Amino acid sequence: TDKNQTPTHMLSPEQAEKFSHQNSQIPVVKHTLFTTTELTNSLSAQGGTDIHIIDTGKFDSDTQGVGPGCSFIMLITGRGASHIRVLADSIVRNLKARKLSERG
Repeated sequence: TDKNQTPTHMLSPEQAEKFSHQNSQIPVVKHTLFTTTELTNSLSAQGGTDIHIIDTGKFDSDTQGVGPGCSFIMLITGRGASHIRVLADSIVRNLKARKLSERG
């Protein structure tokens, strides 16, 4: 880490929001879904903890309730309801930037 950088727990609310937004950005690769690494890095930079990825490919979607097209389930711990909302909004914002709807 940069020794000249202010520790995140000492930032003003405005600085903390800017820091979180900058570190939550996932590079835009149009028409592609996120990798688990991209999501993990982004959510952890925003303070998400206990991040676990479950590979659902080994489950039978007909008998074990995993829907078609679901390859992974990600579980993340947040500090509270508003923090979890920030994490979810970040995923949506980054997904929209990838313009998946254009692909069809």
